[in-house]
Amino acid sequence: MSINSNIYDDFDGYNAYQIADAEKVIRQRHSANFSTLIEKIEGCEKKARDQMQIKILEKILAVKNRMTRMKKEVDERDAVFMTFNLKEKLARVDEEKLREVDFRVVDLMLKSEQILDSLTCAEKDMHIIEKFTTVNTHLREMEEQCHERVKVLKKEII
Repeated sequence: MSINSNIYDDFDGYNAYQIADAEKVIRQRHSANFSTLIEKIEGCEKKARDQMQIKILEKILAVKNRMTRMKKEVDERDAVFMTFNLKEKLARVDEEKLREVDFRVVDLMLKSEQILDSLTCAEKDMHIIEKFTTVNTHLREMEEQCHERVKVLKKEII
């Protein structure tokens, strides 16, 4: 599997739908991308466990746990945030801001995927901890972008 960088395929923009429905479509696509990344991490996790690489395994698990938590937050956003009080349409400026945030999140996911794909997860891979640290940095940036997304949406609450 690979990250779907075309999250706006068959999506006419936030203004084409009720905001709660549009937001849910994009969140589901982000969630699917998180699943892809988690799957890639699990392959590395298995190799580290098999080779008894405790230090590497700790770093892998830290990244996996953070990513799993982020995926869960994206999946459960309906229950936490979405209310029936949202305006039906977003302002044009806000839609552009959301689009920018969505594409930034996808870009960070693609960068993370490239790093994970480059890993051998072998005992001789000297840069594995450094690479997982970089993925963790990308996750922090994704969290910031997701918080920015929520701020834009909260502006739309009546």
